[in-house]
Amino acid sequence: MPITINSERDVEVKIITPLFKDVLGYEDDHMHWAVPVQMNFGREVRTKEADLVIKRGNDVLVVVEAKKPTEAIFGATGQADSYAFALGSPFSLITNGREYVLRAYYHGNRRVDLTRGHIDKINKSSFKKLISLIGASEILAAINEAPPEAVEPDAEKIKDYRRFFKGLHSVIRDRDKLDPAAAFDELSMMLLLSAADEALYASNPKHQKLTSESVAAWASTSTDLSKKHLNLHFDTVVRKAFPLLAEETSKINISPATAEELLKRLKPFSLKSDDMDVKGRAFEEFLPSQLRGKGLGQFFTPRPIVNFMCELADISIKDIVLDFACGSGGFLIKAYEKMRGEVDLLPEGTLRRIGTSRAELIEDIKSNHIFGIDAEPRAARTARMNMLLWGDGKCVVRGNALAAKDSSGAPYAIQDYDPDVSDSGCTLILANPPFGAREADAAMLKSYHFGSQSKMRKSQKTEVLFVEKALRLLRPEGRLLIVLPTGLLSADSYADLRSHIAKNAWVRGVINLPTHTFVQSGVPTVNTVVLYLQKYSNEMMKAVSAGFTTDTFEDFSALLSRRPELDYDIFMADCEDVGFEPSGRSTRVAGRKTDLEEVIEDFKIGSTADIGDLDIFDYAERLYGVKSRRRRDQVVRGNQVGTKASFAVRASQLANRMDPTYYLFSHKLREISKDMEPIGLRVVPRAERFFPKDDKELDQDYSLLSVASDGQVTVRDTVKGEDITTPQKHIEEGDIVYNPMRANIGSIGILKGGISNPLASPDYHVLKVNGIDAEYLIALLRTPFYKFYIDVITTGSIRDRLYPKSLQGMLIPKKGAESKKQVKMLQEKILDEEIRHSERVGGLYQELNISVRSLVGVVSPN
Repeated sequence: MPITINSERDVEVKIITPLFKDVLGYEDDHMHWAVPVQMNFGREVRTKEADLVIKRGNDVLVVVEAKKPTEAIFGATGQADSYAFALGSPFSLITNGREYVLRAYYHGNRRVDLTRGHIDKINKSSFKKLISLIGASEILAAINEAPPEAVEPDAEKIKDYRRFFKGLHSVIRDRDKLDPAAAFDELSMMLLLSAADEALYASNPKHQKLTSESVAAWASTSTDLSKKHLNLHFDTVVRKAFPLLAEETSKINISPATAEELLKRLKPFSLKSDDMDVKGRAFEEFLPSQLRGKGLGQFFTPRPIVNFMCELADISIKDIVLDFACGSGGFLIKAYEKMRGEVDLLPEGTLRRIGTSRAELIEDIKSNHIFGIDAEPRAARTARMNMLLWGDGKCVVRGNALAAKDSSGAPYAIQDYDPDVSDSGCTLILANPPFGAREADAAMLKSYHFGSQSKMRKSQKTEVLFVEKALRLLRPEGRLLIVLPTGLLSADSYADLRSHIAKNAWVRGVINLPTHTFVQSGVPTVNTVVLYLQKYSNEMMKAVSAGFTTDTFEDFSALLSRRPELDYDIFMADCEDVGFEPSGRSTRVAGRKTDLEEVIEDFKIGSTADIGDLDIFDYAERLYGVKSRRRRDQVVRGNQVGTKASFAVRASQLANRMDPTYYLFSHKLREISKDMEPIGLRVVPRAERFFPKDDKELDQDYSLLSVASDGQVTVRDTVKGEDITTPQKHIEEGDIVYNPMRANIGSIGILKGGISNPLASPDYHVLKVNGIDAEYLIALLRTPFYKFYIDVITTGSIRDRLYPKSLQGMLIPKKGAESKKQVKMLQEKILDEEIRHSERVGGLYQELNISVRSLVGVVSPN
């Protein structure tokens, strides 16, 4: 009969105590409960408590972390690691009474999940592996086993092989005059041909490899004959050696002379040599420079983002990893590299105790732990070749991951989790899926909640369907780390998606990325976040499902208010420095960490800032200030140092939004809001459209306007009425006009006199001012504080837009009867020096008495 546990105390008394005393053989004096642990959180030292520490004398042996039955054990690994490192413990054990995981710690703060399992009965036969690893009679031998010495990859060899791949690519590109993407395709197929020949020769020495001499002989007869024989050989050997890697439509299209040269260079190259990992790393480093080109850029996730997400995921050798939009395979490679690194850490004695060998573990990881899917043939082929150079390309298949079968009609290796099907689902999904609405098979769409809501739909945004699919695929407590458009976490139109998330998973983290993150992939600006979800445990799922009655976010909030024990912290962060500028130029400086690296440290040790301590005005100035007071140059987002902010938000505090900047800003806005008021109808949208109709208008010249980031309204072009093909927006002197997608960088201004027949594109918004000075309002909206404000309130699925309704809801300082000293305080906080001292706006401010009582404690009284 299962043990009944309802609380963390039950876990300590009914599970941990008998496990360590009766099963593992420790005495009472070895077990120390609630041990104080001093930990560093930035510059602050805090004292926390480890639930249980197993000690013999002064030697710490195991740190034990107990969790409630409704909590995930994987959610506590960071806390357990912190205690273990602080106390110098070689092992930690984490359990929620239902499951457990044992982690070992080695040099360089490296950690490995040694074993995990379910808890049913507390007896020795159920915990044989645990006894052999940390049993009282075994643990000293396990501790004294030295791990193998870490061997760093040979940097020079990596560089040489990278140049080797680049040289092959150059031969194809230069000789056959192909663009980089096409040349890369040909290189992939020639590498695959070489690998297939090598694999077949290894199993059968009589196999005849293709040689440069054979190609030359064919070419001497006919170029067409040479190409025909080359492709016949390619098709035959690839289908025999790597049947899952064969592409029916793939044909090698290089000239015989180029093929001959490549085969000469590939002759000494082997995939089976001891430095295979070096070759894999070299090829993976060679890839990004090729994938930035037009045609391949959509499959490239920058390496700093890949590394960041894999570090955040804390990948274990026990994980079953899937990337269902794998592109070139960056996440798969990093996952394999981290798993392989863990295996290399394990001492031989530990391997024997867990009943395996290093070679068996590595082979098991290649065959059973890493899987990739991509619908685009070129991307799938690239990922296969990439993984093949690391040891196995069979893990990647081509197909639509939202369907149940791949392009060949075979079921995917990873199917939706089914509690009645052994080994179904996966434990970790890492992905950067394609964004945007795509038409899909009606039957497939109907199988999704977000494809068949309320009425039949012909399309749905793929990123929405991928989130739903991920939550289906994951096993209980499985993790999802996915790049998504920020709008999915902020826009009202996706409230149902956020409710779906709250109903099915813990939100472990939301990290806001700068808009230039994917500039190296040919996408200069896009608003994205890394969303980290962990599917609920079975117990938590039951508790949450019982509390959802209408499937709205309000249900979730009401549930947490009734059952506060289910509440939890959500890690949030806002990043600017990801290692490169919007131009793509590196920002890396020796000895200085990027924002991503700092966020990883904050997440793992649970260190977050108190939002109340953040000076929002100073933070906005750092993000949106000016580089020079003499020049009105805007700060370039993405190369600012010291702008990272990390903090925690309780799940019960969520306001049906999950974007970090909303919480970062709104917390501070509440402090000053009582002395502010909405702009309201003092700005009125003008929807007047203009299209030339009569002869006079058709012959008239019109000025088409644009608004620069410095707020200047200028003439972009002058056209005759007869050349205007789409309706434009009519503008009058004194109107406010702005670009809805660039308002947050200052693209908002006033039309002044001197421009004849001004018109604005339909994309622009035009406002009439009523009861407020237009120049005063523009001065406010162009300050760093209000640029940040605009960033927070704008919404959109991929590109954010500032709608007039949102602008009307923005708060501005009230007119009041406060002292000039308070007026000066607000000026110094909201208006930068140059705007403050401009004759026009400075005068306006001196005339306004603005109430700022709520700024006490936020601004200096001096």
